[in-house]
Amino acid sequence: MGTLVYACFLSFIIPAPLTTGQVAFRTQFRTLPTSTGRDPDTEATFLVDDSVPTLPGASSQNITLSTIQDHGPVVETSNSSAGRNALQPDRGRGNVTIPLLNTTHVSAGDALVSEAANVVAARTQIQACLLMETGTNLWYDYDKSAAAVDLAIDYANEQILKEVGFHLITTYRNTANNVCTEKNHAVTYAMNLIDKGINCDVFIGGGCAYNYQSLYDVADFLNIPFIGLPAAGVGADADITLYTNLARVSVTHLNTANVIVRFFQAFNYTTPTVYQDLDNAVNQQLSLIVESYIENNFHSLHETSNFQEIHARTLTQEQISDYLKEGITTSRVFLLITNASSTRQFMLAARDIGLINGDYVFLAIEMFASAAWGAFTWHFNDTYDGAARDAYQALLIISLEACVDTTFEVFESAVKTASAAKKKHGYVYGPDERVDLITSHFYDSIIFYASIMRDMWRNGTDIFKIDNFIAWASGYSFQSPVHGTVKMDKNADRISAYTISALNPGGQFQAVFAAPPGVKGLVPLGQLRWVSKDTLPANSPRCGFDGKAAICAPKPTPKSVLAVAAVIPSLLVLAAIIAAYVVFKKFLNKNKDPYWWRVFMHELSMVQQGAGSKAGSQFVSRVGSTFQSKKSVDDDSSSTKAAELQDDSKLAFVMFTKSAQFRGNTVAIRELPHPLQRITHGLTDDLLPLKTAQHTNLLPFYGIAVNDENLCEYALGEVCPKGSLQALIERKSMNLDWEFKYSIMKGVAAGMSYLHTTKIFSHGDLSSHTVLIDSRFVVKVTDYGMNYFRPMDDMTPPDEEDEDRDFSCLLWRAPELLRRPILGGTQKGDVYSFGVILQQLILRSAPYESSLDSQRSDYLAHARDLVMEVKKGAHPPQRPRVPISACPIVALHEMMESCWEEHPETRPPFQRVRELLQKYLGKSGENVIEHLITRMDHYAGELEHEAEDKMKMFMLEKERSEQLLAGMLPKVVSERLRKGDMIYPEVFESSTVQFSDISGFAEILAAAPSAYITIDIMNQLYTVCDHVIEQFDVYKVETVRDCYLLVSGVPSKNGIKHAGIMAELALTMRKDVGQLTFPSSPDAKLRLRVGINSGSCVASVVGLKMPKYCLFGDTVNTASRMESHGEAGKIQVSPSTKELLDKLGDFFVASRGEITVKGKGLMETFWLIAKTSIH
Repeated sequence: MGTLVYACFLSFIIPAPLTTGQVAFRTQFRTLPTSTGRDPDTEATFLVDDSVPTLPGASSQNITLSTIQDHGPVVETSNSSAGRNALQPDRGRGNVTIPLLNTTHVSAGDALVSEAANVVAARTQIQACLLMETGTNLWYDYDKSAAAVDLAIDYANEQILKEVGFHLITTYRNTANNVCTEKNHAVTYAMNLIDKGINCDVFIGGGCAYNYQSLYDVADFLNIPFIGLPAAGVGADADITLYTNLARVSVTHLNTANVIVRFFQAFNYTTPTVYQDLDNAVNQQLSLIVESYIENNFHSLHETSNFQEIHARTLTQEQISDYLKEGITTSRVFLLITNASSTRQFMLAARDIGLINGDYVFLAIEMFASAAWGAFTWHFNDTYDGAARDAYQALLIISLEACVDTTFEVFESAVKTASAAKKKHGYVYGPDERVDLITSHFYDSIIFYASIMRDMWRNGTDIFKIDNFIAWASGYSFQSPVHGTVKMDKNADRISAYTISALNPGGQFQAVFAAPPGVKGLVPLGQLRWVSKDTLPANSPRCGFDGKAAICAPKPTPKSVLAVAAVIPSLLVLAAIIAAYVVFKKFLNKNKDPYWWRVFMHELSMVQQGAGSKAGSQFVSRVGSTFQSKKSVDDDSSSTKAAELQDDSKLAFVMFTKSAQFRGNTVAIRELPHPLQRITHGLTDDLLPLKTAQHTNLLPFYGIAVNDENLCEYALGEVCPKGSLQALIERKSMNLDWEFKYSIMKGVAAGMSYLHTTKIFSHGDLSSHTVLIDSRFVVKVTDYGMNYFRPMDDMTPPDEEDEDRDFSCLLWRAPELLRRPILGGTQKGDVYSFGVILQQLILRSAPYESSLDSQRSDYLAHARDLVMEVKKGAHPPQRPRVPISACPIVALHEMMESCWEEHPETRPPFQRVRELLQKYLGKSGENVIEHLITRMDHYAGELEHEAEDKMKMFMLEKERSEQLLAGMLPKVVSERLRKGDMIYPEVFESSTVQFSDISGFAEILAAAPSAYITIDIMNQLYTVCDHVIEQFDVYKVETVRDCYLLVSGVPSKNGIKHAGIMAELALTMRKDVGQLTFPSSPDAKLRLRVGINSGSCVASVVGLKMPKYCLFGDTVNTASRMESHGEAGKIQVSPSTKELLDKLGDFFVASRGEITVKGKGLMETFWLIAKTSIH
């Protein structure tokens, strides 16, 4: 293959059991890198066949290399006189013939000693030796994890080492069964492997504290690395930095101790009591690490702490109570390094002596769920469950951060399947049994070793030199198929994230604090409700544990004070009254208006479409105390696709798309999602932080518009006429250059950095839809602190079966929030969303897309697939594809990728993002106004033309609306509405109402042969009647088929003329209707029946979508009775109308006599005969 190989014999190795005539030796060879890519410095083991006798005087022999699975390269010897340094490849067998110089042969069981050094071999196998304990009582049982090791070996050989030509094999030895004692045989097992000729390149194992100490000494002697699994207790007997050959890819007690101290520091706990259970090996080692870690690094804390060694297995409840009673004399915080059962006994004892009142904190450690220490739950199915649940309110549990993605579930299924398929593993999981986290660490240890071997080989580093391995392992990171990116610290220990959980109202432990790596303090994950208090208790009582603190000590009273003792009570009472008055006034001033944010709907005088609205937004104008809608015109033809994408969003993208006049100022409003929420005290508390949130890059919050039913309809904010960032990206006519993009990046980062320092804490829905641009092109982040109005459907984890859900609004959401949504989101989730926004700005595209040319249906279907891939947590994770060439600054591309890291703790905070942007971009994007002025001149002419066209369209639409409104309402009413006047119900003291009906009209319609004839008949009738009505001062209130309701004197008052106008109209209409004939009923005669009444009535506009001008009052009812009790072809009037007609003196009226009227009793009515005079 064109590779020059030379070798030198270095040392002999302890012989393995060999067949007759074979000897074993180890050689180190160097391969000069050529096109084959082979790595220099490789070690190999050879079996040398001595069955062929050496010729007298021969000084060299040839050996041929081949590979077998269990013993590595095999050297077959043959007698040869070949040159001493010649390489002779056997092309028939594919082997390499190697000359050996001056070798000495010995029988089986002896060593082979070489006097020269020119041996060459092609090393292909790496031997990993696993020395682990078994037993279900151990939390690192190898039998339960053997299947994971097999899976890891297969993956390492196929996916990691295959490209570099290596093959990893393992040999396992059981070092103990269900015990972990100081007396162990780990060294014996390790030496036994060497005796059998198994040359270990790495030791993996050492679960037991005593075993790993012994094994480490052997590994150190052999100069090979030792991967502790878990070796969690390293550091108990000596400083961790002394274990130079050690790497740990699992749980470490040092990390756990660090989290414990961080908890103490976060709440200023300086006098904790630590109960150390010596009956359990895990807890014993953890106790030693915790105490030594505190002593070595926090000496003052160690001096004030109380460490109590206990044997929890033999303690009675009375003895536990005695321990606690002694402990509360110096401490309020108790760290229980005990198993689940003992922890429960401590909590029950604490409850019995009254320590579950919120003044004491109990802290337990459950690194992960394991049968080795039991489940840390109050529920044991015994009679003490109720008391335990009450006691666990005062318990916090420290745990490793749980795996929340589906990758671990896939791994768990694979391990259980493999374990059941191969009986050699010695353990078969039950159907509902969970795979421990430690099992995945077994898997990761193999992946870690294989990955570091591959990377060292790629770098041209000697992979078997221990110093090189140590240098690479420190700070190394690798990709685990189960856990994603795994990082090691400077001591080659796995970096792990922890959480601290408390009991929630449902009786389950829920994480309330996170302890991510690299952070000194704790990160709150929600509101902690501690027993009956709002926060955790202080380190000590106000007056000290003995009640003798200086602040509470009594002070001696001077004799001069005794002289005025009689006056003091009066002065105290007076002072108390004054103080109470001052405090009360301050309270009133502070809480003067708890509803500072409330805006009533009638205060909004006009609402209209904003400049940044999407297509289909509605123009809203005020009518009474309600709003009425009307269709508008798309203000940007280039945004058609964006509008289509948003139409089905179901208010997922909340934008301020409308504007209104409020107290003389123009404000932006947006509709709140349905169902509308009522005002509650909780809402008042939630909105309080918005009052003080003031930043240039945050959209100011003005208030919530509330309707008459106390429902919140609109949110009010500052007007941003340039619309959202999403609309800006999609508006192709806008030249979005890098200067403008940099300005947007800096603006969003500045606003979010400030937001994360406020009580609002996080945004939770950051996207290009919630970033607005104001008139000065300043970025405004909106929709923050509005969790009260967030639809609960939005907090449901997405599922592939969700057919009606809009997945496109989830493209900005972080993977951990897709799996477990948190109302209000998290700060790290906001950083992830910002990373997606950066991709949009760099590519000027939709999220995860390089262009906007795809069809809407394809885009939405693709969004579902993308969201589900992100939620699953694939490896490598699903992220937008952004070419480095698309970004003018490479560092900006790297920052973007760091923002959407899979693990939240590895994402930079927004303050760091802001600093990096300032470092990378400098002053770019800061003078965006000056930059845009030159561009505004270019767009001025185009904008004026566009504005003129839009104004014409608006005026045309306005004219159509006014015409439609005038046809639906009286002219005077529609004119008042057009001017924006409020229409209130109005009382008209004098008016005349007419009801009319055509006798026999139903039969005429029934006789019509078709619907077309029916419509023609109706049109003829309406034409005649409407023609008559137009000649008089009458308003047609309503028409139902052949029935008419008319009024005169409303809304335009005309004295008492309305009675005469209505009478003359009735006479004219009776005549004209009677002359109508229809071809379908030529013999039918239409006879009009009319009823008229005069009096007072109330008129008002009723309805929103289809407003009507309606009449109310007894006058209307009496007019209806006049018509219904009348006769066909006659006009019946009431006494009130007859009285007005007599005053007018122009009509002939005849008495009908008294008739019984429904609802009125006996009433004299009159027939209107004719008009007697014409004026």
